[in-house]
Amino acid sequence: MFKKAIAWIKPYCTWKMFPMFCIVWMITNGWAYVFIGIGSWLDIGWMAVTGTAWVSFLWMPFTPEKIVTIAIAGFLYKLIYKEDFKK
Repeated sequence: MFKKAIAWIKPYCTWKMFPMFCIVWMITNGWAYVFIGIGSWLDIGWMAVTGTAWVSFLWMPFTPEKIVTIAIAGFLYKLIYKEDFKK
């Protein structure tokens, strides 16, 4: 089972995939952390509340955020590099 998991993850662990994952992570998660930081620092209540609410939702036990992030990153990878993952 461990070998199957490694074989499934391995195509995603490349330097070409890393920027795609970072971009998609900023779209799905990163903005909320930025909102929390800037909202708290500049005392903008709606930003802090919005960011905190989204992060709280993402930290719930059965949120499929990582699955969605990896799926979108894979789509961007195929769109930009015009190639499939090598297995």
